[in-house]
Amino acid sequence: MRTHSAAVPGNTAIVTGGASGIGLGIAEALLDRGMNVVVADVRDDHLAHAQDQLRRHGSRLMPHRLDVTDRQAWLDAVEATGDRFGAVDVLCLNAGIGVLGTILHSRPADWEWLMGVNLEGVTNGLETALPVMRARGAGGHVVATSSAGGLMVASDGGVYSSAKFGVIAVMDCLRSELSAEGIGVTTLCPSGVNTNIHDHETMRPAAYRDSGLRGDDIERAKAQQAARELLSKGADPRDVGKRVLDAIDEDAPMVFTDGGIAPVVTMRRDALMRAARLAAPVRKTRRLERVVLAEPVGETRAGRALTALGCQVDVLDMKVVDTVMEEPEQLGDPSDAAPLVLAIAPQSPGGSSSVDWTTQVHQALRRFFTIIRGLVPGRVASSGGAGVAVVLPTTALFADSARCADSVLGRSLVGLTEGLRAELLATGLAVTLVLTHESEDEAVLAKRIHEALRDGPLYALPSSATDERITSVFDPWLEALARTPSDLALPPLGPMGEVYRLEAEGTKAPDQSSSSAPQNTG
Repeated sequence: MRTHSAAVPGNTAIVTGGASGIGLGIAEALLDRGMNVVVADVRDDHLAHAQDQLRRHGSRLMPHRLDVTDRQAWLDAVEATGDRFGAVDVLCLNAGIGVLGTILHSRPADWEWLMGVNLEGVTNGLETALPVMRARGAGGHVVATSSAGGLMVASDGGVYSSAKFGVIAVMDCLRSELSAEGIGVTTLCPSGVNTNIHDHETMRPAAYRDSGLRGDDIERAKAQQAARELLSKGADPRDVGKRVLDAIDEDAPMVFTDGGIAPVVTMRRDALMRAARLAAPVRKTRRLERVVLAEPVGETRAGRALTALGCQVDVLDMKVVDTVMEEPEQLGDPSDAAPLVLAIAPQSPGGSSSVDWTTQVHQALRRFFTIIRGLVPGRVASSGGAGVAVVLPTTALFADSARCADSVLGRSLVGLTEGLRAELLATGLAVTLVLTHESEDEAVLAKRIHEALRDGPLYALPSSATDERITSVFDPWLEALARTPSDLALPPLGPMGEVYRLEAEGTKAPDQSSSSAPQNTG
């Protein structure tokens, strides 16, 4: 157990994305405390601005150019920090980009950039800096910036939320795992903060220019101006930095910037609880004739169960998926309207240090995105489209530090699935999240998948997903939100807030074609 704060004078912190916005606010708070701070950022102009703004701190400030998607650059940054200050006591994994857009309009370059910065930037830091902290045996603290979009999704935020849901799962696992070593773990979930997060489209690297989200210069300028006006009403980054410092002192698990998001988080919890209460006896159903099954990380129980049920199961070859990753539209028959089942098999157990982040998380997520982009548009276009079911282990909801890879991959896919559901509300194609556990009878699982495809709920949960387990996930978030003032007076998320409400109440979703635009989620 940790006995003292790691944020004390003389200790050293690395803050990624530290030269502007929330990162600069955190860096300033840590420097004011008397710490040494490595302000790591990919933009030279921001680094120059930060150095000028913080120069009063003299030699305790170390600007360092870092692309968080580059693992070797991370190794170099950790080495440079050690050479200059001798240790890393606080690791703030804050770098992120706020590009929004629907999953089905996203191109592979959009996916690679958003996931590379927002999730892989976190796992790269954990792979390179955390082992150094652990090896010292002197404790420390890790902070990662997720988002309100890591707790709920907007109809144009599926890719963004996939990354941010994953960050929360990483930190949930780490908090349990690192407690015995005296290393604290805190997740920051900002909502509207007065930053430049939605200006990142103007600095998109050339390697990621093949975008389905950029729009033309006029559209982009209008969107960025609207975002700036909206976020100007949000929290001051310096105040957020002080909240993060307080959280490090208190070893708080979560930091929020806007308690006003609590109603939507509550609706999502209630929707899950309602699904859990409906998880009892499975009705007899007419046999599915045929499904297309995609298994991005290996053979699953879902395929065996559906086959045993008498269904024709056409398994999508992952070698084919891998060959079309840059052009997902080439995957499969666009006129095929058969139900689509995407299923993830549990991976080898182990804590964070045993995870192969590249193959067990990032490559699997990229395959999943490719399958959705390749096969879902045809089902949307077909009036006979029979739905999509995403089958995940229960660790996708109930994070387990002993199964870290499953938890992070699964939670990221929860964000992606809920995002896809949100953006397809107006189309009539239902997307259902089906959770299962290894001890569930395969015949029961097959019938639950069948019913999910037939009835199209947002969630289909096994009997092990009790109210008590669901509240154990949500109560810490809601308790922290209850202590957080509402800094930004904005309405709840539009279409996604509505679908959570409808699921919680068990009412049928109306035509969403005229729904209002969603709120920014930080």
